[in-house]
Amino acid sequence: MKPISVVLITGFLGAGKTTVVNALLRHLQHSGSQPALLINEFGKVSVDSQLIDAEGAPIYEVNQGSIFCVCTRGQFLDSLAAICSTTPRPDVLVLEATGIAQTTDLSDYLQQSPSAEHFQVQTNMCVIDALNFHKVLQTLPAVTDQVQAASVCIINKTDCVSSEQVDNLEHKVRELNSTALILPAAFGEVDFEAALSTTFKNEASQKSSEARLPTITPAETVSLTSETPVTEDRLAAVIQAAPPHLLRAKGLILTENGPELVEWV
Repeated sequence: MKPISVVLITGFLGAGKTTVVNALLRHLQHSGSQPALLINEFGKVSVDSQLIDAEGAPIYEVNQGSIFCVCTRGQFLDSLAAICSTTPRPDVLVLEATGIAQTTDLSDYLQQSPSAEHFQVQTNMCVIDALNFHKVLQTLPAVTDQVQAASVCIINKTDCVSSEQVDNLEHKVRELNSTALILPAAFGEVDFEAALSTTFKNEASQKSSEARLPTITPAETVSLTSETPVTEDRLAAVIQAAPPHLLRAKGLILTENGPELVEWV
């Protein structure tokens, strides 16, 4: 059987990966493909899966760690096996990595799977936050790692910055990755025809052995759940009191006026 093409979506917390995934799924489905989606979240509570407009595409989840870490190895292999046995069989697997994943050579990692012969990496798209990339580049290794491993770098939120800032950011990305296709985007809309036709760099990674070991990360996650609605005033107060070292917050909060999506970068 023809291998399932794997499209890896990476990008730091809040870069807009889920928005890009939704746009990519629409493109694939309108092009006649049958995609499946595997969502990888660092926290134990899945939020992204509730924000996906999959139009019937099967969704799988790997939570509480990066897919490139041994801590989620079992979940990841189980998901790959389930995807292979899905009827109708998908022809594209969109894999959304957690925002703090240190992405190594995906081809090498998939070859360790019993289902390896069923998958072939098509491309690695890294979503870059035009607003906040410069704030985290120097302090969080995963940001550099994701850009360097990418075949395509999507500079998202270009509508929020000046053209000069976009030019400077493209120059910085090119310093980190001399071969990747760089595409500007707003609201996750990008030239997916160009992105998907970009040849994946199947190069051996010096970090490939590290991918199978637990990765120490400077970020920690806390997941909160409640059965009790909160007032919007209380919710606003909590958001305004957020500490300066908070990298990302995302959740669906039940208020007295109904559910609210809260996102903080």
